[in-house]
Amino acid sequence: ELNELRSHISELEEEIETLRILQRTTECKHKEEKVDLQNGFNVDKAQMEMQLKQEHEEILQSKVNQVSQCLHKEKEELLERLNATEVELEGQRKELKETFRREKMELEQIYHT
Repeated sequence: ELNELRSHISELEEEIETLRILQRTTECKHKEEKVDLQNGFNVDKAQMEMQLKQEHEEILQSKVNQVSQCLHKEKEELLERLNATEVELEGQRKELKETFRREKMELEQIYHT
């Protein structure tokens, strides 16, 4: 009976050693899988960040283009108004000169009479 117990203890010790080896192997695999998952996550995260950055830059560029077009249109409109104002002012200037010339002639006629 003692031999049976020794044999059983020996079998149990072998099982314990086998389980310890299996545990170490499992822990190593777990660590490797964890590292692989973390690396995969980091790669995916970097790709998503790059994609989001690119999309954001495209949106900003689109807005810049829209604003640029609006400013260009507004500049053209202001230049047209400036030209129209200059034409109008030139007409008023000519009219004032003519009025001044006529009034001067009238005053000179009154003065000479």
